[in-house]
Parts: sequence; C-alpha cells; structure tokens
Amino acid sequence: MRKVYLQNLGLIITERCNFNCAMCLRGKSTNVDMSDAVMEATLENIIGTSCLSICGGEVTLALERLEKLLNYIMTKRIMIEKLAIIINGSVYNEDFIKLLDSFKRYLEIVNNYYEPALMISYDKFHLQELKRLGLEKKFWENRQKYQKSGHLLGYKGLDKKLFNEGNAISLNPQETIPLRPMPYIMSYAGNNLKEDRENGLLNIGPIVTVNTEGIVTEADSSYLNQKTIYNYGNILDKSLEDICLNRNPLIVPPKKYFKECVKAQKKYQTYLK
Repeated sequence: MRKVYLQNLGLIITERCNFNCAMCLRGKSTNVDMSDAVMEATLENIIGTSCLSICGGEVTLALERLEKLLNYIMTKRIMIEKLAIIINGSVYNEDFIKLLDSFKRYLEIVNNYYEPALMISYDKFHLQELKRLGLEKKFWENRQKYQKSGHLLGYKGLDKKLFNEGNAISLNPQETIPLRPMPYIMSYAGNNLKEDRENGLLNIGPIVTVNTEGIVTEADSSYLNQKTIYNYGNILDKSLEDICLNRNPLIVPPKKYFKECVKAQKKYQTYLK
C-alpha cells in the first residue's frame, strides 16, 4: 500500500447531533460513530495532510472518538499542517478544550505555529434551532468561553446556494442546487512519471472525505447518498490510492498539481454561487 499526502482530508467521526436544522446536508442524525478500525485504516493510508477537517454530526458529542483520533495522529507522528472543526456552539466542555490544547502543542512542534481550529455555525437555520431548543442564552455564554480559549477562528455562515442533500431537499427549490462531485487530482512526485508511479510520493487533492463507515465520499453529501451514489469505495477494503484511481482522476506532473487543485476548487465553488 502506497501512503499518500492529501491536500485536504475530511473525517466524519460521528453522525450524532442535538440539532435538526432544516438545511442540514447530512439529514437526520443517528447514533453512529467512526470505529477505531476506520480511523486507523484511514490514517495508515496517509503520510499527512495540509488540512484535517473533523466533521459531524456535532463533534462535541463524540469526544471519546475525537480523543482517539488525535492521540493516534500524535502517536504516529502524522503530519498535519492545519486542523479545522465546525461546531454548533450549543455545547461547551472543558475536556474538549483540553484535547485542543494538547493537539495545539503537537502542531506547534511539528509546524512551529498553530492556527485556531474552531468555527461555529451561525446562520438563520442554526438560530432557529437554538430558539426551538431554548439554548440561545447557553449559546452566547459558550461563544464567549470559546473565544477566551484561544481556539476560535470565527463563524461559518451559509453559501448563497445550498446543495439539495439531506434535510435541504425540503427547502424551497430556489434555495438549492444539485451536488456536483469534486474531481480528484493526483500527482506522483518526481521527475519521471512512469517511475514515480512505482516509487514516488503520491499527492491527492483537492479533498478526500471518509465517513463513519469508512466510505470515501463527497464532503457535502447526505448520510444516505454517501452509501449509494457517492460511495467510491471503502477504506477497510481498498487502499486510498486504488479508490481514487477508480474514479478516473486527472493525473498530472508535480509542477501542475497545485494549479489543477485550485482550478477544481474554484469550479466547485463557482458552482455554489
């Protein structure tokens, strides 16, 4: 198995959530968490990533899973340049902050710097849920605590158009658009493409997402569609390289890799607008 370096890795570590937002792309929450086997198989496939996005569900409801993941990364000395976690702000737990503190120290050693990892969802749909659940006061209290923790980067609003996934299928059709899959860009680092496919470092971008079951899928798809139309293969059965190759990726020389990744991301983001 060839280990790879990912431009962005998304890990959906839990499907649990205490909200039921009308725009949630995931759909209805479940009690499913990512297993040790899926975590380890995924991380065994990679050397590192420029950005690790830990997703849910609501990550603060799965602290045992988060601790397992971060400890595994630190023990194996996997290269992570940046950590990103989006939360709904309704839960504040000192154990969560301690985990972030510990991982901050790891990133400072590995990279000589640390960028705050947390983003809090803040939009009309999340505000509706806060009101429905009577958590408005708690949210503002938590926001202040997260601000003081030093881990809060900012707030995550909505894109101009939402993908027609999960709960969002019930919204006004004018507010949504179909999800278009993100292409994979692959590059085997070195000077000779043929030789490097056998011996060189493999880079994959712009983003690879793995869900709780180990399915390599789309970052913005629903739990249901991850198992069906956006099911590209399971990390428990195949290597990440083989799964991505099966999607007929664009394979480019190293000097073109970042340019093509940026182009793919721009095309995807333009589609949102």
